[in-house]
Amino acid sequence: MRLVLLLFFYCCVNIGYAQDSAKVWRHAITWKPLGLINPVLSNFTAGLLLKPSKNILLELQGGYIYRYKLLDYQIDEKVSLNGFKTNLEFKYLFSQYFYAGAQVFYLRYKKENNEYYDRMARTYQELITIEKQVNTFVTHIKSGFIFPIVEDNILIDIYAGFGIRYKMVDVINSVPEDASVSERRGVDFSTDQIGNQYYPSVTAGFSLGYIIK
Repeated sequence: MRLVLLLFFYCCVNIGYAQDSAKVWRHAITWKPLGLINPVLSNFTAGLLLKPSKNILLELQGGYIYRYKLLDYQIDEKVSLNGFKTNLEFKYLFSQYFYAGAQVFYLRYKKENNEYYDRMARTYQELITIEKQVNTFVTHIKSGFIFPIVEDNILIDIYAGFGIRYKMVDVINSVPEDASVSERRGVDFSTDQIGNQYYPSVTAGFSLGYIIK
C-alpha cells in the first residue's frame, strides 16, 4: 500500500509535465509487474490496451498463475500451484489522465498442498496431499491515473478500487471419511476453503504499457 501511495504522489507531481508533451496513441502492450511478487497467487500477466476514442479505454489481459518458494520448506509446507487468469476492463477518461472504470476477471487454477489431518477420532495425525480445483469470478470498480512517461513511449497506470469475489473450490482427490483438518498455527492469506464463498475484494497497484501506435 505504501508503494501505491508513493506512485500516486509521483503521478500528481509529474502529470503537469506530461500534459504538454504527451503524444496521441491508440494501442499499447501492458504488463502488471506486481503480479510477480503476489504473496497469494504469483502470476505473469500481460495484455493489450486499446483507445478507440478520446475518452474510452479497453484492456484485455491474460496471465499464467504459478507458485514458487525462494527458500527451503518443510514437507507440510509444500504447495504446487498452476493455472490461468483473464481480465477485461473498461475505463472512461474524465480528463486527459484521470479515469474511472469497471473490471471483471476470471481465475482458474489447480492447487496441490500437504495438510495434516486428524484420523481415527483424533488419535493421530496423517499428512495427506490435497488437490483442489479453484474457479474465481471477480468484479471491481476502479479509478486511477494513466499517463505517458519515458519520452512518451511508456505508459504508467496507477489505480485503486473495490468489488466482490466469488470463489468455487472443489477437492479433486479423495480424503478418508474420518479425516478432519488439523488446526494450523500462523498466518494464512489463502481463502481456498472447500465450497462456494463470496468475499469483499480490494485492488491497488500499477501497470506498465508500451505504446505501439
